[in-house]
Amino acid sequence: MTKTVRNYYQTDRLNIAAYRHENPGKPKLMLVHGNASSGIFYVPLMERLQEDFDLVVPDLRGFGQTEALPVSAVTGMKDWSDDLESLADTLGWDQFAIMGWSLGGAVAEQFAIDHGDRLTALLLEAPCPPYGFGGTKDVEGTLLEPANIGSGAATTSKALCKAMQEQDRDFIRTVIQNVYVQPTSKIDPKWLEAFVDGVLETKLGEDWYPGNVIASETWPYAIAGDKGICNTMAPLYCNMKDLAKMEPKVPILCLFGNQDGIVSDYSNSDINVSGAKGMVPGWPGEEACPPQPMMSQTIKLLDDYIANGGQAKVIHVDQAGHGIHLEQEELVADAIHDFLKDKG
Repeated sequence: MTKTVRNYYQTDRLNIAAYRHENPGKPKLMLVHGNASSGIFYVPLMERLQEDFDLVVPDLRGFGQTEALPVSAVTGMKDWSDDLESLADTLGWDQFAIMGWSLGGAVAEQFAIDHGDRLTALLLEAPCPPYGFGGTKDVEGTLLEPANIGSGAATTSKALCKAMQEQDRDFIRTVIQNVYVQPTSKIDPKWLEAFVDGVLETKLGEDWYPGNVIASETWPYAIAGDKGICNTMAPLYCNMKDLAKMEPKVPILCLFGNQDGIVSDYSNSDINVSGAKGMVPGWPGEEACPPQPMMSQTIKLLDDYIANGGQAKVIHVDQAGHGIHLEQEELVADAIHDFLKDKG
């Protein structure tokens, strides 16, 4: 299938598994995968880019074959950010571009906030909303009450968790083909099986995927806890507002799929959308629990970044769902080439 090999890098924080294509003298680019996946999801794009870039694709803590240290929801984004800095240090990378998909988009944003002086550019692909996935109601990220209601592990698919626990390849394959990408996009079977492997490598339990849940008397009767992967995206712990004023400024490129069913302003993964559709009983109505404007939150943040003197470009990609690079690989590769040219 591919000659790309996972290497292992003992950093000063943990042992990180990462796919690597060394290309000395070429621009450096780190690709960061999303939730319920691993670095393998970026390997096809990596192989398309390998002639023109020096590339690394790590497995985040809790995913793939990276050392399975516990994931704290409270510090998770910063922990991932610092893990990636430790990998860059181990590789001897002083400056590089970083691209993050979905959850990896939030990690890349956190890296830009924490370690922006290391970056030449920030690229985002269908990024996790900047104020958390679930639990907010407007473009400014205003919290629903009580805080963290209907977010994180509180709304993670029980069927997906069960399939991961039981190593149900058929179910995972169907989810990738119908949720990660739009159903009309057909993933090459040789890659699809590798992607199933990548999902099934996710570490499971309260310290990893999905995390712990706290009961609530308020609909949908569950609040994101303080441990685990999905809870890192709860709004009390995931807040990227400081990106708007980060220094030094770096150019930002953001890609959205026009058929994305996960990150959009009316997401199929939003518990409030499910409530509005009658799929989750008891929805209290749009005034109390409106759909989260996920995409618009990111666009507003980038508008604020531009207003503060930064440069940002948003591209809406036709015929693409959540996994834009899996569906429109050539288009994404061309966008990366165009955006990173002359950015060393």
